[in-house]
Parts: sequence; C-alpha cells; structure tokens
Amino acid sequence: MNHNPRAFQQLCSFLYIILFLGCGAALVLSVLWDPSGMRGFPVVFLLAALANFLTAKIRFRPDRYRRNQKGAGVVCILIGLLFLICAVVSGVCLWWR
Repeated sequence: MNHNPRAFQQLCSFLYIILFLGCGAALVLSVLWDPSGMRGFPVVFLLAALANFLTAKIRFRPDRYRRNQKGAGVVCILIGLLFLICAVVSGVCLWWR
C-alpha cells in the first residue's frame, strides 16, 4: 500500500469540499422546502459530524512536519460525537412526530 502523504491531503481536501457543499445544500434545501419543520436539518448535523471525524483522522496521522496531535484529535472526536447526538435527537424530533 502506498503511503503518499500528498495523496492523503488531496483526498481529505476533496472530502472536505464535498462535505461542506453537501452541508450548505442540505441547509438551503431544508429552509426552502419546509421552512416550518426544517426536516433536512439533521443531515447538516450528520455532515458536520463526519467533517469532525475526518479532522480527527488527520490529527491522529503523523506527517513529516508535525507530530500527531492526539489531544486535538480527541477533541475533534468529542465534537463529532456531540454533532452526531444532535443529528439523532433532531432526527427523532423532526421525522417521527
């Protein structure tokens, strides 16, 4: 398996772009289609959680110029879990009422 750090950085950049475009699109569509219920809003939380988990993966991975930042990775995982909990709670509240 090739461990090219440049390829990993490009993949992460691509995934960030996809995640945040999806987050923005979900937010806009949620407001435009159903402004009273905001039924697509849990998707925004889910995509934010995925972005935080990706950031944690980057923080745990050491590279040539910096050491792995395990403390920052743990904080990113905790924030990602908080967003995931918010996605589940808002999904239950909005979709199953």
